[in-house]
Amino acid sequence: MAGIRPLEERDISQVAALHQSVFEIPSTPDIHDRYRSYLRDKFLEPARQGGFPSLVFEDENARIMGFVAVATRKFVMGGQVVRAAVSSQFVVHKDARSNLVAVALLRHFLRGPQDCSFTDEANAASQSLWEKMGGSAVPMYSMHWIALLRPASLLVGKARERIGRLAGLAAPVANLMDAAAAKIPYRWRPRPQPGLQMEPLSTKALADFMREPLDDALLRPSYEVCCLDRLLNDASQKTWHGTLERIMLRARDGKAAGWYLYYANRNGIGEVLQVGFRNEYKNEVIGHLFHHAASHGVAALAGRLEPHFSHALADRCCLLSPRKYAMLVHSKDPHIVNVIQSGKAFISRLEGEWCLRFA
Repeated sequence: MAGIRPLEERDISQVAALHQSVFEIPSTPDIHDRYRSYLRDKFLEPARQGGFPSLVFEDENARIMGFVAVATRKFVMGGQVVRAAVSSQFVVHKDARSNLVAVALLRHFLRGPQDCSFTDEANAASQSLWEKMGGSAVPMYSMHWIALLRPASLLVGKARERIGRLAGLAAPVANLMDAAAAKIPYRWRPRPQPGLQMEPLSTKALADFMREPLDDALLRPSYEVCCLDRLLNDASQKTWHGTLERIMLRARDGKAAGWYLYYANRNGIGEVLQVGFRNEYKNEVIGHLFHHAASHGVAALAGRLEPHFSHALADRCCLLSPRKYAMLVHSKDPHIVNVIQSGKAFISRLEGEWCLRFA
């Protein structure tokens, strides 16, 4: 009989073929092995360990016609654990779209046992479906920012992506232009932060930091070291974005001031995954991030706009962009939705779909 059920090991081949077809992913000799590892490691194994299961829609001929990947994230709000389900990789076979398979899958997902559901890389079609089922877009977490650090080098890097190595001939000129621009005094230019001491950010330090009150964040992640280890390992594997920098900052008295995670992508865009700090060190931590990126040859920094550091970005001459996808949220508890919609939640790209993408 046709219906929705949890993803199983036997579904891997069909789900992989469906995903590859819908997203038009080119075939490679190792594509099937990559899909097998991806679906097992990201979704099947966590579900076996107590996480929320991913879902498939199977028709009467035992064909998988739809799939929604689901990951489990734990948060804390008012001393209570909030279990959130993140939806990702939502795909439906073209022959099943007229049969409302997408509607059935999303409805089943949103009616699950989780306290809250969200996705942070939704397209317009997904947003429309979520809103029809009681979900809502979160404007404050749907905007993205970009700050130019070495604009000439960024322009050459983008040209290289389009026309190939020929554009690289302009790199020496771009470096000279950026070096000259760096000598022009202006207040948002990245500067050293002598009051902060830098050290590698350990998994335990990040988990411990998140247990402490964070400014006015009423909802914040609750990290278990083993789960956070896996999450950071997933993030570090995305080397095409650059090297993942995990930086912890301490004040002169040894007290933790903050931390940040971003990709040092030389001559390209450094994607920022997470920034946290004690409120009194907010501007210093953001300043350290910008200076660290500039000193590592990053041409621009970019990230999702998050309320807790939006004021610190205001002095950095950043450009805002919707990037064509949105954060969506749904919960049976209106208080959870209100906390997120009001910007009182610490939800970074590390908790969202970033680490769930298929490479």
